[in-house]
Amino acid sequence: MAEIKGVRKESMKQWPGKRFRIRPKPFERLSHINFVSDKRERDDLWLVLSVNDELQRVQLQNLGTYHTVEVPFDSIREYRQDTQPTSGGFLLLKAQLILKGGEWELDPIA
Repeated sequence: MAEIKGVRKESMKQWPGKRFRIRPKPFERLSHINFVSDKRERDDLWLVLSVNDELQRVQLQNLGTYHTVEVPFDSIREYRQDTQPTSGGFLLLKAQLILKGGEWELDPIA
């Protein structure tokens, strides 16, 4: 299993059913035009549906838009705890998550 800062390998197996927020904040494209004003940040909670050790992926569902995404372990920089009881913490990504209609993409951060 890939190393993720702030996460013990055994603890990832307990993630399904937990809720996290994602940083950087995912954004949602509002149309097919790629203008800066054409997007909005989303700070929704994400539910962990599964952790697949074999495929090295975490499957997440956005609780506001219901998008389901699969984030590779190597796209997760680290985990940080949150002081708010409704959130299980933060997943800090090495990529920008972009929601487009019913689709999504991960754009690596340089």
